[in-house]
Amino acid sequence: MSQKKHKSVLPYVISILIVVLIILLVYLILNRLFPDLTGMLARGDETEIAEYLEEQGMWKGIAVIYLICLLQVASIVIPGMAIQISAGLIYGWWRAFLICYFGFVSGQSLVFYAARALHRKIDEYMEGMKAVQKLTAMINSNNPSFTVALACMVPGVPNGSIPYVASRAHIRVSRFAAAVASTSWIQILCNCCAGHFLIRGQYFYTVISLAFQICLTIFVTTHRDAIRPFYEKW
Repeated sequence: MSQKKHKSVLPYVISILIVVLIILLVYLILNRLFPDLTGMLARGDETEIAEYLEEQGMWKGIAVIYLICLLQVASIVIPGMAIQISAGLIYGWWRAFLICYFGFVSGQSLVFYAARALHRKIDEYMEGMKAVQKLTAMINSNNPSFTVALACMVPGVPNGSIPYVASRAHIRVSRFAAAVASTSWIQILCNCCAGHFLIRGQYFYTVISLAFQICLTIFVTTHRDAIRPFYEKW
């Protein structure tokens, strides 16, 4: 019986190692090619990050921002707002938005898929998961797609934690990706626009960009009962 358990667990252990190796590989690539970038990300200074990436050249900088967006989701601790404002400082609002948006959505989807595959089996062998189970039950009691979409809108929510928690809820990968894509663009676009205006000294529009996403989040939250049925059709 124990041999069967070990055999059934083995594929998931291998999957964990693969995910860890991918995260480690991305980190090592960034750390090797851009040794000063890790400290800058930890400090969260948008101007410092932007100046550093601009020195690296356009295509190299774009590749780095995309990789950081992927790593941000997997690591949870990297500040997404700093990355998006930095991208807006360098590449302008629309280029920065495309890089950060596709990096964010693809990162969320990949982490969700990996976490879903791993949790199904690992939860059988882990104890002390009451807090996670309680949060999962709360998501399932509402509409999971709408809850994920709303979480991606709220400034200050650690977006990297969303796929880990949502992977335990009753939601398919395709619906999760669609929910993330449906609202994450708001926060990303506003942050990229803030960076775009900031570098040009247009501080009024910078404040407007940041205030707009807060106002829109408040509007959606207060009108969630009217918006939720849209997600129930998915």
